[in-house]
Amino acid sequence: MSTAHRDLVDQLGSVRRRLLIRWGAQALLFVAIAAGAVLLASTLADQGAQFGRLGRAVAALLVYGTAVAVFWRASRALRARHSDDYFAALVEQRTPRLHGRIINALQLGRDKSPGIAGVIDAIVLEGHEALETVDLASVVRTSWLGRLALALAALAVVWAGYAWLAGPAVPVSVRRVLVPWASIEPFTFTRLELSPAEPVRLLEGSPLTVEATAHDRTGAAPPERATIAWRDAAGRERRLEMKPSAGGNFAYTFGSVDSSLSVWVSAGDATSPALAVTVDPRPKVAGMSAVLHPPAYTGSEDRQLEAFDGDIEALPGTRVDLVVESNKDLASLRLVTDGGETITFASAAAAPRHWQGSLEVGQAGSYRLRMVDTQDYDVETPIDYRIALVRDEPPTVTLTRPATCKPAGTSAMDR
Repeated sequence: MSTAHRDLVDQLGSVRRRLLIRWGAQALLFVAIAAGAVLLASTLADQGAQFGRLGRAVAALLVYGTAVAVFWRASRALRARHSDDYFAALVEQRTPRLHGRIINALQLGRDKSPGIAGVIDAIVLEGHEALETVDLASVVRTSWLGRLALALAALAVVWAGYAWLAGPAVPVSVRRVLVPWASIEPFTFTRLELSPAEPVRLLEGSPLTVEATAHDRTGAAPPERATIAWRDAAGRERRLEMKPSAGGNFAYTFGSVDSSLSVWVSAGDATSPALAVTVDPRPKVAGMSAVLHPPAYTGSEDRQLEAFDGDIEALPGTRVDLVVESNKDLASLRLVTDGGETITFASAAAAPRHWQGSLEVGQAGSYRLRMVDTQDYDVETPIDYRIALVRDEPPTVTLTRPATCKPAGTSAMDR
């Protein structure tokens, strides 16, 4: 290979590098325009519809998928393996006055036939000198790069207008679309703060007060109305107005929460995240039975009460063996009389819902059962069980035979 031929190849290498840079820039511009447009549409859709995780994932897939697909298609020229002949033909195509001298010089310069070396060197030198007269910048210049730059500038103007109109909503919605796995709440001009803010666990039948404070991010007056909604364990939904107070504060009290709930509050354009309310069953008496042991002097047999409602009627001195069955596992159970006496029950080791205890009837009154479950809920039965005394009357004797009687010492002659 002659020196002139090597210089010719180097000049074509310069064309190659310039074109690769331009093709790469065009591919990146295509990607920026396509992905930017899809991102703009997805961001607007998210701001209006407030996508959930699935919607955000679909939007992100559209953005990233568009970027990859457009880059793959626009970078075909970058991935292709073009020979020097390709770039020589390109120079010839864009500079018709060369009349094939570049491609002829490149191809003939590879011929090593000794008989025609002088002719080849002359052709190569002519081609090299002809290429030096060509403005390589004009060879690689295309109108595509300028058009794409204008399109990207137009898209940037649209983005700027959107940012001016939507303000702080833009970066929030962009992050929600581009990072769908992150926990990012939708942007709203109304900001809601709930109390309690964390999931709640409470005892069945307990009251619950939910408070909400609404602020406007622009500094305007807060909303005048707020709505609380909840869904119970059966899937039923209800919605009510909250009680307003000054400064954008609202409150609602559940008098008695009997099942687990999902609670959320809406005010202005904002809806709070759902507050999980878990309700633990209240310890209750599921069943009771008793055995009454009358005082020994009565000679009466023990009496088994299977259908026992908790009320005791017995002679003084009667021992009552109670068996209480609870609706859930208990840590302890005590019987407390109205006179202040406390009797601790014992449970069967394998049956933490069955408890046994004994009470000796001494006086009339009442008692309650105090239960502590394994979750440390301390509950007393809401009703008083009655203790009534049966009076132990003196015995009476009724003579049934004979029907009549006569005084002692009389006879028939006396009649």
